[in-house]
Amino acid sequence: MEPWNKICEAKNSAVTVPKKATRSMVEEFRAFLSYAHHDKITDPELMNALTTELENRVNGKLLNAHFSIWRDSRLQIGENWNGKIDDEIRRSDIFILLFSPQWLQSDWCRREYSVFEQEEKNRSVSGYIPEYVAPIVIRSIEGREARMAPQQAEVFERIKARQYVRASAVDFLTSEDTRRRAIIDTIADDIEGMIERRRVLKDELISAAPSSDRNGSTKKCSKIKHSTTKRSILSPLPNFSLIHQAQGIRVEFTPR
Repeated sequence: MEPWNKICEAKNSAVTVPKKATRSMVEEFRAFLSYAHHDKITDPELMNALTTELENRVNGKLLNAHFSIWRDSRLQIGENWNGKIDDEIRRSDIFILLFSPQWLQSDWCRREYSVFEQEEKNRSVSGYIPEYVAPIVIRSIEGREARMAPQQAEVFERIKARQYVRASAVDFLTSEDTRRRAIIDTIADDIEGMIERRRVLKDELISAAPSSDRNGSTKKCSKIKHSTTKRSILSPLPNFSLIHQAQGIRVEFTPR
């Protein structure tokens, strides 16, 4: 029989130390959908297109990533609605806003937008604030500005300062299926661009984090380069009008 110390040495040598854990191959990205319930009731078909269909089209463009859209229909009875919604907004990578007169009229919708605005600022990197809000104008409010209350006008001006997609509910619902798919695919391109921007900044934040060498001393990595960020149509653009022709449907992107 071998000595006990020899047996222990043999067992220890056979133990395999796991390598440092790496990030999951499939990254999860979430969007929060902010909408007026009146619009959902009025145009359920449009709501389905801008949720389920949009999810599918975005996922079709992603590699090693999964995208989902959270909406308040997923709340459970008995949950703290205010707290749950705030948590979901802060957890979301992207904020999709279905803009309409009813959305602007809703205190809840405006509050949701303000919560994500602050979260967006909290994600600033070296003074750079990446934009992760995707406003989609489903009903215009033009000509009604004089009717706005001060707090509504303030939010409206902040949204106008962003890139937004004009996807009229009337035009969408009267279009053929192929043209509808073209509109959704155009929006999906922009969402995919935001996700890629989020991935790049996450990767660069990890690489920029201080690391320790074998001696325990801390060393700094290279600074984040903003130039690597993928530009989306919903990102800031130069001041010119851009009309995207998608199989005969005019989808207008209004620049800053």
